[in-house]
Amino acid sequence: MGKSSVDTTTAARRLEALRLLLQAQQLDGIIVDDSDAHGSEIPASAFARRTFLSSFSGSNGLALVTREAALLWTDGRYFAQAEQQLPEGLWQLMKSDFGNTPTLSQFLKQNPQIRRLGIDGFSTSLGLLNQIRDAGFSLARGDCTTQQETQGGAGRQVVPLDRNLVDEVWGPQKPSYPNSTVYVHPEEYRGLSTREKVARTLEAMAKEGVDILLLSSLDEVAWLTNLRGSDPPNSPLFYSYALLVRGPLETSRGTQKGNAWPWRLLLYTDPSRVSTEAKAELEKEGAILRPYEEVSSDLQLLLNWEARSHHQREQKKEDGRQQQDLQQQRPAGLVAAVDSLLSGGDSHLQEPSPKLTRQEAVETQQAAWLDPKINVAIHRIVAESRRLIVKDTPVAVAKACKGERELKGMVEAHEEDGVALATFFCWFEKQLLANARAAATQQQEPLPGEGECILTEFTLKEAVDAAREATCSLFRGTSFTSISCFGSNCALAHYRPDPKTSLQLKASLSEPGDGLCVTVRGPGGGVLAQEETPVFLLDSGGQYLMGTTDVTRTLHLGQPTEEQKEAYTLVLKGMIGLSAQKFPEGSRGPQIDALARQHLWNKGLDYLHGTGHGVGHFLNVHEGPIGISPRLTGVASLHEVRPGAVLSIEPGFYKDGAFGIRIENLAAVKPSDLIYRGRRFLQFESLTLVPIQARLIEASLLSPQEVAWLDAYHGDVYSRISSRLAAKEKKAPFCPPLPKAVSVTSEEVLAWLRRNTKPLEQLLQQEFP
Repeated sequence: MGKSSVDTTTAARRLEALRLLLQAQQLDGIIVDDSDAHGSEIPASAFARRTFLSSFSGSNGLALVTREAALLWTDGRYFAQAEQQLPEGLWQLMKSDFGNTPTLSQFLKQNPQIRRLGIDGFSTSLGLLNQIRDAGFSLARGDCTTQQETQGGAGRQVVPLDRNLVDEVWGPQKPSYPNSTVYVHPEEYRGLSTREKVARTLEAMAKEGVDILLLSSLDEVAWLTNLRGSDPPNSPLFYSYALLVRGPLETSRGTQKGNAWPWRLLLYTDPSRVSTEAKAELEKEGAILRPYEEVSSDLQLLLNWEARSHHQREQKKEDGRQQQDLQQQRPAGLVAAVDSLLSGGDSHLQEPSPKLTRQEAVETQQAAWLDPKINVAIHRIVAESRRLIVKDTPVAVAKACKGERELKGMVEAHEEDGVALATFFCWFEKQLLANARAAATQQQEPLPGEGECILTEFTLKEAVDAAREATCSLFRGTSFTSISCFGSNCALAHYRPDPKTSLQLKASLSEPGDGLCVTVRGPGGGVLAQEETPVFLLDSGGQYLMGTTDVTRTLHLGQPTEEQKEAYTLVLKGMIGLSAQKFPEGSRGPQIDALARQHLWNKGLDYLHGTGHGVGHFLNVHEGPIGISPRLTGVASLHEVRPGAVLSIEPGFYKDGAFGIRIENLAAVKPSDLIYRGRRFLQFESLTLVPIQARLIEASLLSPQEVAWLDAYHGDVYSRISSRLAAKEKKAPFCPPLPKAVSVTSEEVLAWLRRNTKPLEQLLQQEFP
């Protein structure tokens, strides 16, 4: 999170080059972000255009470059980072939801001289386009807005560009597009087959009167096809689209008819990177592989056929043909059109034909289903002649609720993760003691690297990542960039450690005896102007073939204050309260969110993020559409919390400039044994298996029921993690790839686990470490 290495002169040249391109395109401004064509939370580096242009590397940010100005919008998590990284004098920071800062839409309204605004149609979401439309803009070509809306724009146009102008400025230094191998997710770890998933999806499409479904979210494509890759960071996904065309549902529920399936599933990705095994799997499941770049032209060809088919049917109606026969011909014909396209006999599809009007599309009930994150370019193609349904797809909804085999895999993944975290924390504790003793044996304070392993926010991130890789052969990478922070940095909910600016831990032996004293130092071990609290917050997760994990623990490495203990215990009470709560079927995220906040609220405290997000099964660590959030208008408010969902429960408290606390477990939703008037109640089952540090707990604030829950949880952690440790083959001691690092054996890890999972009464009497 350090200062950008790009000098001001270079940054100025990049802006100047972009403005020359704006002038050549007769544009007054351009929108620049780091988005890809699929609305991915963390796109590949090839799409980091805003970062390249502005030097700001935060995960949330939107840039507007005009002929005279360059502005960047970001939220409060990144104000300090943006102020540090934006080239001075070239960029203006727009602090979202802060003071009188206008939104993008408001700024555009306030600056009527911006009349032609450029966008990349493939990286701009429909949601962002709507923000621009709110400022009085209409699409320059092929717009599907009403005439009244266009007139209201007073000639202001948003222009989807044929090429990305920032890419032209970037030139040959731009990272190449990812092209990882696409492989089969092994059958023993996944749930239903692709055919079974398609059958259920077709039923949902039929209920909505939809015969075309386009999946653009990468995790939805991967889930439906049971394939995985490694294109974006931290997620086993690959850049792709999937197009599902439905035949007449009354013929079959997705089962084979004769020698063909009454549906067509097209997967759009680079065929050359699909493994032989994956190609065979696709063929077996009835899916067809197409080049990634063909999705737009294929859609246009199919819709071209649709329009011609409609007009032919209208002509036949005039000739007296029965409407019932015509309806039976239409869906079969759409599948036939796909077959004609695939066989190369698509010349008739390319013949010019009149496009359907919006009214005609509505009258014929022709509908296409698109993801809300669909990009503008694809949306424009479909919206010109189809009735659209733009909402969470049936694949997104089904994927969120794991089946029996998927839940079994998530349980196994968390047991492996528990071994990795126990190994890491055992090593961390031993390393602190080793550093302290190394310092005590020297006449003067040791220099970095002489006798001690340098423990910084960044090196501890590296160590926990190494622990996951070392302890499980099915580990396939981290599920996000680990958040490792000390002291006041813990108050930054989305802090990312930087090797150059990371704070450092200094350990020494206190007098009398050999007690451990830990202090927080500045980068390089220097003394800080302001003393930092020795709090360590670690938020990390792993991707395993059998599941995805995400866990946060907060440790105090000294003597906590009463304020810190109270805050930690209130957060813990919230985590326990929601974890143990039963709630009726039909409940939604905002209804149960307050259960995690109630104890903080009673003290006038709160946290500004959601309580929980969905987690994928060897997919994205942040998965929709189910979540636990106080926002009454967000996605989480639209979907019930249903059995099979895996959600995080992560309340927190953050005191700016001082310390931060977060405790996070993942939990699966399952039916309880309670029923009231025929309505089943649900409950959570904790998946995360990592001890919760007792040093920060103020026991007097816990009820007997909460103590009992914590003791039972720790008993479960010890039982399951010790069993998995014992079942593992004898491995070499763990030692992270850090200079002067100590190693720990499995016997030491087991002893650490035993010490840290005792009943709370005993934990509070123990000395640290």
